Amino acid sequence: MAAETARVVLVTGGTRGIGRGVAQRFADGGDTVVVCGRREPDDGVVGEFGSCDVREPESVEALYDGIVGDHGRLDVVVNNAGGAPMMTAAAQNSRSMAAANRPRSSTLSRDSPQRV
Repeated sequence: MAAETARVVLVTGGTRGIGRGVAQRFADGGDTVVVCGRREPDDGVVGEFGSCDVREPESVEALYDGIVGDHGRLDVVVNNAGGAPMMTAAAQNSRSMAAANRPRSSTLSRDSPQRV
């Protein structure tokens, strides 16, 4: 991708698994990639790392501000972060997992249009 068309991309949960694969595809396409997580993994990251707990609105705000401060903009947000909170097997079902992850996606979705 030409420098003038390269995007600045944030992939939450981009330090491992599916998120890492998504981040790699953007990077392979020539985009600037920022991945975030609560702690940086020992085996490195694709692109840049930003420490962020997506459950905390202040942490998301600081991440967005840092990306825009460093790169001048944020073009794409891939909201991949999720979690598997500790709960008993009887309590684990798709509704409880969705309820546990909903605050993360709403914080990212609420704040990103102001920066994208």
